[in-house]
Amino acid sequence: MLIRVSRCVAIQVGALAATFVLLGGTCSLGAREQVVIQKGTSGNTQLRAADSWIDGTLANQGTNHGAATTLQVQSLTGQAQRTLVMFDLSIVPNAGIKSATLTLNVVSPPLLTRTYSANLVTSFWNEPDVTWSSRVATTPWGAAGGDFDGTVASNANVGLLSTTVTWTVTKALQTWYNGTPNYGFLIKDNTETSLAAQTTKFSSKEDATPANRPTLTLTFLQNVANLTTVPGNNAITLNWAYPTPIPAAQGGSILENYAGVVILRRTTAPVDKASFPADGAAPPALCSTVGTGEVVFVGTTANTSFTDNSTNNTCVGAGKGAPANGTMYFYKVFTYDTANNYSSNPAGLPAPRDGGSAFTAEAGAMPNPPGSTEALLWLTATHSAVQAAPGIEPGSQVDVGTDTNLFFALDSTTGQHLYPPVSLGGIITGRPPILDATISSIGKQVAYVAARDNYVYAIDTTTGAILWLIDPNGSTTNLFQGGAAVQLKSLSGAAYTLANDLVVVGTRNGATNSANSVIGLDGNAGTVQWTYTGTPGATTALDIISSTPTIDYVNNSIWVTSHANGGASQPNLWRINPLNGAVIFSGNFNGIDIDSSPTLTFNADVLFVGTNGVTAPLASVIDGELFAINPKASSVVPVVSPAVQGAVVAFYDDGNDGSVVGFPFVTTTVPPYTVIYTTNTKVHAVSFNPTTNAFTRLWTTTIFAAPFPTCNAGVCSLSAPVVATSLNMVYAGGSDGFLYELNLSTGALVKKAVVDTNYPAVVGDPALDVTNQRVYVSTTTNDQRSYAIAIPF
Repeated sequence: MLIRVSRCVAIQVGALAATFVLLGGTCSLGAREQVVIQKGTSGNTQLRAADSWIDGTLANQGTNHGAATTLQVQSLTGQAQRTLVMFDLSIVPNAGIKSATLTLNVVSPPLLTRTYSANLVTSFWNEPDVTWSSRVATTPWGAAGGDFDGTVASNANVGLLSTTVTWTVTKALQTWYNGTPNYGFLIKDNTETSLAAQTTKFSSKEDATPANRPTLTLTFLQNVANLTTVPGNNAITLNWAYPTPIPAAQGGSILENYAGVVILRRTTAPVDKASFPADGAAPPALCSTVGTGEVVFVGTTANTSFTDNSTNNTCVGAGKGAPANGTMYFYKVFTYDTANNYSSNPAGLPAPRDGGSAFTAEAGAMPNPPGSTEALLWLTATHSAVQAAPGIEPGSQVDVGTDTNLFFALDSTTGQHLYPPVSLGGIITGRPPILDATISSIGKQVAYVAARDNYVYAIDTTTGAILWLIDPNGSTTNLFQGGAAVQLKSLSGAAYTLANDLVVVGTRNGATNSANSVIGLDGNAGTVQWTYTGTPGATTALDIISSTPTIDYVNNSIWVTSHANGGASQPNLWRINPLNGAVIFSGNFNGIDIDSSPTLTFNADVLFVGTNGVTAPLASVIDGELFAINPKASSVVPVVSPAVQGAVVAFYDDGNDGSVVGFPFVTTTVPPYTVIYTTNTKVHAVSFNPTTNAFTRLWTTTIFAAPFPTCNAGVCSLSAPVVATSLNMVYAGGSDGFLYELNLSTGALVKKAVVDTNYPAVVGDPALDVTNQRVYVSTTTNDQRSYAIAIPF
């Protein structure tokens, strides 16, 4: 049963769990825990788990065994067989792994003793598709027989009398908690050239007896929960809770009790991933240094808060002692147990697999005099560049895609992982749209992710399960750089006659400047509804698409921007019919490329499109223009002109400062429309009157100029903007590690918030959560993280 007492989390009391001891209003909590993960036991559904075996026999190299009740490993020259097995780690989302073992049940042993290795798989694979030749659908492995790390994770022997085989895979598990994608293990015979077949059959996760299925046993320490900071006058208070142990009913047990926490601090930049206490060693002394962090607190389980001030922090030295007003401080918090194990993941493997204590609980704050409102609410490590704004379910969830093929789902209030990141097959450079279950035709809270492995994924964001995936072009070159757009059936009018939501993506095939594609997918099944592929010609050639399409519900259209093959011969703006992919309009505007996404007004009476800048010698002529487009345009003619067959209503140029970044942001719902957009160093505000078809300059603010002249090595750049109209504020990230806040009415720079000043730290596109009054951003360089910052500053 579960018992809860004051100031304690729920503890499972039973044969597999330690009971708590009440001492002076506190209790001894579970710390180093163990959990046995096995599909169908202890209620474990293993939604993201997979297993199969692949056959190197020439006649069977294309055969899939994903539904088999057994897994096979065989040594025989020219006929080797290998097993693939992957576990869903969702039951342990925020933890430091101390040990891990993989166990397979032997159904049929070999006649002679064999040594089998467990190797980390290095490419995404899909159970219903995987074969010796291919890993997903018709996508081949990099090398036939599976892509795997040549460094063996673990070896184990299996012989005639073996009933189970166990591999110690601790370091492998630690890498998955350090930011390396989890593609599971490949089990193979270390000598695959036997003259006579030596074969072992193991039980798969489809075995009728749950106890026989593949087992992963983990021991770990969970991170502290609900870590928050409260800045004060020359002081910062940290609050936390001890995590709830995994109950015995879910396969959990407690091995040691918590002893307390160790807190490291660093000024102006997060404590890096290689800074953590050593397992087995006593907690480090106060004021000592662990990597880049200073030890500011060592507490017991009686402590669930610590105030960093002149009373509690008497350390002496540069950057030490009590926090100073106006300076950002970053903290990393480790739980530890009575055996001096810490909630870190020190894998000890060569880079890039060694992430150190990557996903340990972190926080940050800037102390200020009373009345200040600036607050860094949470930060969490991704340790990979993040090139797009996070997707959000306002007030609930933040989803972040990374350059290491990971999709993070974070609690928007605490920043904690809702489950370990979902490992996909490619880099994610476009913002993933998240749809609530109440409005999506698929009936789930779903994110549609377009990745640079040519695949589009539908992810159930409540569980992390992949609902479907597809390479819609069957190509290895038509990767996706922009995000997916979704036309919701529930919000569309009668003219939209498709059965389900429509997911729209555009390809970025750098090998061609004329044959890229816009593709419409069924949101429920992932099947291709239609494809428009460009062909050489003045009105039909389609260059690369780097942006996210825009859905026009009023005019039942999809708007797509593209490159223009460096001139006037090809369109760079397209209007497409969502029912069949037919081109309704295409046009070329000033003969330059477009990487930003188009934006519609609330009533869909004007479409705003920002173009790229051009290099010398033309930069003084054309540079980052903003166009106002008639959304009802229906001609197909590539004409370089201020008025492309009546499509262009007006255009605006505010000087030579590079391309329009991301997208224009329309802040008003009725005309005249206020539009905010950014270029390299400037934030611009313009007004557009659709009655007179005229732009009016409202203000332009140069960010990287005195008194804020800092840039990374002279390279100044801004992110796309977001606008909190209720606060009358504009927000944009900078290449100097700051998030900037400007007054919407005047353009005056109100304040800049420190995100990470450990240069170079580039702050990416922000996402606005009006429900929680905060902005989410990520950094693209250094020791990367995602952040939640309260607004206004």
